Amino acid sequence: MPSSQTLSALQEKGFRTTFRGFDKNDVLAYLNALDNENRQHSAEQEEQIAQLQAQLDKMRSEQSAARACVEKLQSDLSAANQRAEAAEKSAAEVVARAKSVEERATAN
Repeated sequence: MPSSQTLSALQEKGFRTTFRGFDKNDVLAYLNALDNENRQHSAEQEEQIAQLQAQLDKMRSEQSAARACVEKLQSDLSAANQRAEAAEKSAAEVVARAKSVEERATAN
């Protein structure tokens, strides 16, 4: 049995009444209009879902590219740090040799 809310919504639509209730053609036309609205709304939602899915796919791709870039930068930084450490070690050895040569030169 329809709720009183449904009945009052149907009555507000201004359906004509017949001997046994509302005019069948009016009700069918109203239900048809509701169906069309629902189909249109569903189509709009499907389109929005497709657009959002495309955005999500694009963002995931961009995120993947950004992660790869970060990994490369981290690798480059690590290599640069290793080269810097080697250069510092080499510089320290050169300074130590220079001091040794200087000490020998002043001792002679």
